[in-house]
Amino acid sequence: MSVLFIADDSLFPTNSGGRAEALGECTGLIQAGIKVRLLVSHRLDIPPADRERHRAIDPEAIFIKRASALSSSLRHPLSPYQLSSRVIGRAQVTSITSGPVINAVIASHEWTLNMGAKLAERLDAPLILRSHNDEVAYMNSLAGDAGLIRGAYYRAEAIRLKRLLPALMRKVDFAAVLSDADSSCYEALGVPTRLIPPVLTEVTHDIESPIRTPPDNTKILFVGSLDAPQAVQGLRWFIADVLPLVRKTCPEASLIVAGRRASPTLVRELSRSEGVEYLGEVSDLEPVMSSVRIFVNPVFGGSGVNMKVGPPSENGIPVVTTTIGARGLDAISGGLSVANTESGFAKICCDLLISNVLWIEKSRSLQQGIRSFTSMASGRAFAELALGISRR
Repeated sequence: MSVLFIADDSLFPTNSGGRAEALGECTGLIQAGIKVRLLVSHRLDIPPADRERHRAIDPEAIFIKRASALSSSLRHPLSPYQLSSRVIGRAQVTSITSGPVINAVIASHEWTLNMGAKLAERLDAPLILRSHNDEVAYMNSLAGDAGLIRGAYYRAEAIRLKRLLPALMRKVDFAAVLSDADSSCYEALGVPTRLIPPVLTEVTHDIESPIRTPPDNTKILFVGSLDAPQAVQGLRWFIADVLPLVRKTCPEASLIVAGRRASPTLVRELSRSEGVEYLGEVSDLEPVMSSVRIFVNPVFGGSGVNMKVGPPSENGIPVVTTTIGARGLDAISGGLSVANTESGFAKICCDLLISNVLWIEKSRSLQQGIRSFTSMASGRAFAELALGISRR
């Protein structure tokens, strides 16, 4: 069996949750015995070395650079930029449709649906949407956390996408959702859904693997895209309202912040904040992960699943998050510590910084539960879905 996987961005370098998820899904499909054809829609130029890494998945991988905001808006003023900027040309369509039989098309994200629908029709193949979020809700959430200009952009994208969604969804055979909470928005448009959990790890270690030893420090780690309003809002909340409470009980406690594209204003804020160390963008988080005691994910908006909890969970680092941050992660809920208030969040952090018994309990639970989120589990679920609706 063969599927066409349309990625909404480059898979390499794998420096974001979305890229890690898409790469894990491709890997899982291959592990499940499915041949993957790869079409990559990307914003930035992809270096030759990273193109070769894509070709390790599909030697005939096709790359399509997204159109600029200006040309996309002039060409399709009523369509969301994220959707109208992804356009497939006649040559690429011919290259894909004239080759071996493709049994299903997987469009990763709503933004690739126009390309996916066009190709699925030409291939006479079912179209599966890999949903990452309830995208309209997500855009509105971003707007609420953003400044005036960016907030207006997010609201406009949400309005234009909502207007187009009914027509887009008529072309979709199934929506593969990351969490049950996202199913209703698709089912309301007549699209059947299937829960396929995200890929958070490649670990398949034995359940009796050695118990990790708690690090002898009080370091706390935050990782996030620092140009995302929700991430910045949560980070500022933690530094201003939670960290001082933590340091009252644990005076040596410190926060390490790693993330890309922080604004100059945010960098200055972080440099002036007591007990905060800003690392910037980190290419390899493993050494950082191994040096901290807990991981915090203070998030109060958005939809879908917070992919960033995968690496710390895999490494057995206790995670403190909010109700929204824990959404869709039932298999590791026993290892997650959840609080939505300053005092509650601070108390959990202090408990994990002080108690080795609690730390080991949470660490162990995470390492066991994370095995439900492997690429193999994802690949098998996608293969079963694609086989069930294939027309050939």
